[in-house]
Amino acid sequence: MGILRIEGLSKIFGSGHLEVRALEDINLSVSKGDLVALLGPSGSGKTTLLLCISLILDPTGGKIVFDNQTIFQKNGWAGVDVRRIRREKIGFIFQSHNLIPFLTAKQNVLFPLNLIGLGKEEAESQAMELLKYMEIADRADYLPALLSGGEQQRVAIARALANKAKLILADEPTASLDTGRGKKVMELLKKIAKENRSAVIVVTHDIRMIEGFDYVYELKDGRIGGEKN
Repeated sequence: MGILRIEGLSKIFGSGHLEVRALEDINLSVSKGDLVALLGPSGSGKTTLLLCISLILDPTGGKIVFDNQTIFQKNGWAGVDVRRIRREKIGFIFQSHNLIPFLTAKQNVLFPLNLIGLGKEEAESQAMELLKYMEIADRADYLPALLSGGEQQRVAIARALANKAKLILADEPTASLDTGRGKKVMELLKKIAKENRSAVIVVTHDIRMIEGFDYVYELKDGRIGGEKN
């Protein structure tokens, strides 16, 4: 079942002789449980596309349909509460983890659960379940600075899953990890797609990390060049 459909999406920065067409006529369809990779060199538009999909960045034109609801059409948001949708249905995994440094691993996972108004006991239980799922529960009371890069990324993934997101977006999630730890993170994302039936879209420039992905698309100069798998 389709969870995301993008039609003719574009993003332009600046105007006149300073105009930069970051995205041009992007078409993409993603279903529940799909594991999708977006490949491309720096400046190809990968992160810009991810930010538009995550409803963080306003597109310039096109259409975004998410969970059977039109979110963006032509040149504006379609009268929906994008912050609520982002908070309740989308999980984002950043390249640099973006964990709150003065909160423990468990508290970082609790943060989005508190935002959606979950009761204290239920939130605590769910946070620990997520840390167990990510095999990092033994580090629940550690601050990020005391965790390895791979452990920090596991906590970041647990946090992204906290709202039971239908769509997980990951921006270069293995860039700061060595090859071994990077592959473990990718295996966790595969597990999430298969077991949770969440659609997972991963931006990466490293083709070694995408073995076993369902779909692989290449971006070049703001355009999707076609499916590679």
